[in-house]
Amino acid sequence: MSTKIQSIVPDELAKSLVFVARAFKRSQSYIVCQAVENYLREQMENIEDGEMALQIEKESDGTYITLEAAEEMAAKIRNV
Repeated sequence: MSTKIQSIVPDELAKSLVFVARAFKRSQSYIVCQAVENYLREQMENIEDGEMALQIEKESDGTYITLEAAEEMAAKIRNV
């Protein structure tokens, strides 16, 4: 099943869409679907990462280290 979605985009974006669709011999709809799918996948990953970070923070004892300290620890582990 498919749902029709209409959107207004800037002229330059529309021109780019036409160019890419022609270059790949695909419909504009296909290109838009691919772009939306990729964008939504990325955003879902960002949401999941944020939720994971919040869970880790919730479970932590409140002790944090600096980025520099973490890099030093990682370097020591790699050298072992």
